[in-house]
Amino acid sequence: MNPPRRRALARTGSAIALSVAAAAAAAVAAAAAPAIAATPASAAGSRARPAAAGWRVARTISARGHSVLLGGIDAVSASDAWAGGVSLPANGDGNGRPLIEHWNGRAWHQVALPVKAARRLSNGQFHGTVGASSARDVWAFSEAGSYLRLDGTRWTFGELPGYRAGKTVIFTIKVFGPDDTWVFGTRPAGPVSKAKFTPYAARFNGRTWTSVQVPGTGILSTVSALSAGDMWALTGSQAAGSGAPAPTPGVVHWNGRAWRAAPTQPRLPKNGMLSGIVALAPHDVWVGGSAPNSKAGTSELARHWNGRAWTNASPRSAPTANDYYLADLTPDEHGGLWALGAEISGPERFWHYSDGSWQAPGKSSWQVLELEAIPHSGSTWALAANADLTVGLILLHGPRPS
Repeated sequence: MNPPRRRALARTGSAIALSVAAAAAAAVAAAAAPAIAATPASAAGSRARPAAAGWRVARTISARGHSVLLGGIDAVSASDAWAGGVSLPANGDGNGRPLIEHWNGRAWHQVALPVKAARRLSNGQFHGTVGASSARDVWAFSEAGSYLRLDGTRWTFGELPGYRAGKTVIFTIKVFGPDDTWVFGTRPAGPVSKAKFTPYAARFNGRTWTSVQVPGTGILSTVSALSAGDMWALTGSQAAGSGAPAPTPGVVHWNGRAWRAAPTQPRLPKNGMLSGIVALAPHDVWVGGSAPNSKAGTSELARHWNGRAWTNASPRSAPTANDYYLADLTPDEHGGLWALGAEISGPERFWHYSDGSWQAPGKSSWQVLELEAIPHSGSTWALAANADLTVGLILLHGPRPS
């Protein structure tokens, strides 16, 4: 997979490509548009310093003759975080080598993986999907459904029941403990050129995997968990500018017993899309995406659930011909939000929401892919790459966690 293709996949964690032998289609996340209710003061832009201020490189990962691309990160605590990615040959030949990085409260270091098991994981198209509940309970999933699991001190290889490349495509993982792990993605049906996608979820109870029904259509690629019994997710997510047919996006909720469509859905304008979701509390949920603008491009869109209704909370910026969308949202650990304004051809820009308003966006010199709050630390990790997409970067905002 070439670096531009990988970049589009990693940035949103929800692009896909499906062929008979391997993954190959595309879809991601993007979102909606103009007002639903009167635009609240909280959506207004501010003259504060650009939101990119304060971000810095905490870890640089490179390999001679290879491009290193990171695709997923999960912070368990201030002293325990995991990032996944792949080291691809510069000539583009082959699937590359899986990489897993661990933060132990002092430094990031690369984790040694069993060679044969790592090779089998890469054959399933591993792009960095990782999740953990502790330093002794870690999972790394390929798109096709094969995985490596750290159970205590030993990595083992496994596959979802009915494993077959192209049958199920995995994008997201949530790990609550050794006996409660979820994976999310999509199941394609029909020929590649006319494939239809349905949401997919499966749960591990410590012994077996069981498929769990999720309402909606399209891809299930972004999930936010308040607890094991309270999760929020998007179905039908897609990135602005991806060119793929847009399914109807929807918000779904796990109540501890079943997935249900949220009784009230955010209203979106024509051709509006959703791409990211974050739940801060049961009555404090945000979704992000894109809306068409007056310059034939798209602008970032946000909607906020206050427990009674979805309100427009979109950041304001001058419209351009670029296809911007809010690709990722995460708490800033200070009562606000970080949001990533992505664009298929780049560059990305950081948005920061605090004290009831969005700060002016700050553009970065990196290709930013994903944001991750660091629990109880006041800090945030981000995955990124250098300008030519050859070096993997882990960024940090706030104090160094430990």
